Amino acid sequence: MIKLERDFHPVCLNPAEVARLTEIYKDKKTSVWNFSELKEALLKTSSGKCAYCECNLTKESKYMEVEHFLDKDTFPDQVVTWPNLLPSCKRCNGSKSGHNVVDDPIVNPYLTDPRDHFQFRLYRFRPKTKIATESLDVLDLNNSARAVMVRFEIGERLHDSLIKARERLETYLSNMSTRSRNLVLGSIKGILRECQSVSEYAATSATVLHSDTQYAHIKSELQRLGLWDQELIELNGASLMLKLDLC
Repeated sequence: MIKLERDFHPVCLNPAEVARLTEIYKDKKTSVWNFSELKEALLKTSSGKCAYCECNLTKESKYMEVEHFLDKDTFPDQVVTWPNLLPSCKRCNGSKSGHNVVDDPIVNPYLTDPRDHFQFRLYRFRPKTKIATESLDVLDLNNSARAVMVRFEIGERLHDSLIKARERLETYLSNMSTRSRNLVLGSIKGILRECQSVSEYAATSATVLHSDTQYAHIKSELQRLGLWDQELIELNGASLMLKLDLC
């Protein structure tokens, strides 16, 4: 989970339309939120990912659902208010179901930075706060099959990529060729791009990256050689803003 922003308000949820759809829902209990303009707007705010688990909702195997942070049964007047809606995968939305976030709060990544609530150990999110504990249980974010193993596989791929980048660095140090230099720079930039906010499971990737000694060594060597350019500075800085504390 990473911090998300709403920097626009979709035209499809203008005040008149919100009032109309809300009355339809309260009268007929029909799904008035399942339309493409709204879903596209929500996906834009999360770079196409589930707001909770960060899986890619644009993949064919995934299905996006409009999630109501304040549940629609308890808070029918919030059924199509923009600040109350989140893009969610079917599993996270199903796990949360009708949970009342007023009685038992959970983390809303649009309202608070998940880094203030979660830490990371052995590919599991660990709670820093009571809200985090509730979030982990309600959203089932440490489900072994669908969450922990996915993070493990991401971490293993990242570690493998860093080993290859380290090998390319050693090759460059031995021959100082332009080709070798470009290969190591391309490798590390590619790895860092997987740790940006637009990438799937960015919090996991960024946390694993910045806890890996291979990355620290490569970064140090590239800085020493004067190859740590502006793009690398920006990619590294952005990824640091997503990493969770280790525990």
